[in-house]
Amino acid sequence: MARRLNSKKKDREKQKALRKKLAAVALLVLLFCGSALGAYFLYRYIPLSSIEFITKIAPVKNILVEGTHRLSKAEVAELVDTGVDLNMFSLDPKELRRALKNFPWIRDAKIRKEFPSTVRVFINEREPVALLQKKRGFYFLDSNGWIIEKLESANVPFLPVITDTQKEPVDAAAMDLVRVLGDNGIVERGESVEISLKDPKCLVMHIGGLVVKMGNDGFPAKLDRWLDIEAEVAKRQIDVDYVDLRFSKKVIVKPLTTNRRRLAKS
Repeated sequence: MARRLNSKKKDREKQKALRKKLAAVALLVLLFCGSALGAYFLYRYIPLSSIEFITKIAPVKNILVEGTHRLSKAEVAELVDTGVDLNMFSLDPKELRRALKNFPWIRDAKIRKEFPSTVRVFINEREPVALLQKKRGFYFLDSNGWIIEKLESANVPFLPVITDTQKEPVDAAAMDLVRVLGDNGIVERGESVEISLKDPKCLVMHIGGLVVKMGNDGFPAKLDRWLDIEAEVAKRQIDVDYVDLRFSKKVIVKPLTTNRRRLAKS
């Protein structure tokens, strides 16, 4: 008798557990069907033109820009705000990053969405280190020798000017020399610096009117040798025709001849 009662009790418990599972499954099915019907209703009966309410749920209200030096924050914010209603959900950081990188002065960008309504943009600008002189004017160059943009201003900044080449990117040796000049503070002295690539095997600099033959490598050591004796040459008031640094461990200072000195002073 006791066994029959225990068996019936277990059967009732199993049936009760089964009913709970069936109820849970039925609830999930109803929720799924309800969601599907709701989505279909929105798609079927609400015109696409009126689904603008999606953009009004989380509009972009603030565009915060960081990392700019040459560009203004307003310029970058204007690039981000294309005139279309910006929405926090539809805005794609990767797509926006690609669009910003198409702008000449922007090397890279990072975009972060900060809900509920802020987009933060971190800018990495391209830094001009030299100018390339062409027939149509001067062009800013980045550290890799690529043109950034044409110089539109009549005022030429104190940057090394590279001449006698139409290659892009500009020869790596010339860009290496530009870097060494910057590291040694030559550019900051405010003297005009011109680097000629007429002979690729021998870069020639004109620093404040002084001609310096550099070769095409080993620039740090060569420039150090010249800086070591530059003050002494100036102290002795030697009129220099050119300085030759192409040879290892020595500096050749060629004084002006009497005739050349007369021509230079005339």
